[in-house]
Amino acid sequence: MIKTIAAIFITVLMLITTGFSNEESTSPNEELYQNVFLSLLMPYISEAVNNYYTNLLSEMPLVYTYDIEVLGVKRLLDDTSYLFEVDLQVAPVIGAHNAVGEDRLIFYIDGTGNVKLKKYQHLKDYPLF
Repeated sequence: MIKTIAAIFITVLMLITTGFSNEESTSPNEELYQNVFLSLLMPYISEAVNNYYTNLLSEMPLVYTYDIEVLGVKRLLDDTSYLFEVDLQVAPVIGAHNAVGEDRLIFYIDGTGNVKLKKYQHLKDYPLF
């Protein structure tokens, strides 16, 4: 099962390594690939966010895929390497979509499907009522 997920993840990553930008996607396939890509990263995103907010909030926030902005995806080393850097900005929420902040996450992903959080940067707090 893990090998299957890793194979799908690597395939999707290969298809999208032309890079995401802040521009709107012009291809329905690009949006589909990005959705699959983010879905596969969700367990790692959730774990990183929960680790950050665990001592700050009494309830763990959620991150929805539509609240994730892909800031960049790039290959590390050379054009044939299977080591990728994925730069994301997320907006965790509690309850009925009450934003608690904004965070930037940078992951390294290798060709075997290993995902490692390289950097977590808390960018902004929002007041909770």
